[in-house]
Amino acid sequence: MYDASLLNRIWLTHQSVLDEIILNDGGNDYNIAHINKDRLERMGKLPESLLVSDRAIELARRVRDF
Repeated sequence: MYDASLLNRIWLTHQSVLDEIILNDGGNDYNIAHINKDRLERMGKLPESLLVSDRAIELARRVRDF
């Protein structure tokens, strides 16, 4: 069993990776963005989820409309 805090951190990383994959046309040549999860957690401001970037939404719409 994982601690809820650790699961949240894993989920945030997963969401960040999915955004990067979209931005790189499905490729795996990307760097995971650092959001300073340690600092945000200490401040009590670590989000439960991340928003998809505007650029990723734009790219996904182009693919869908193609």
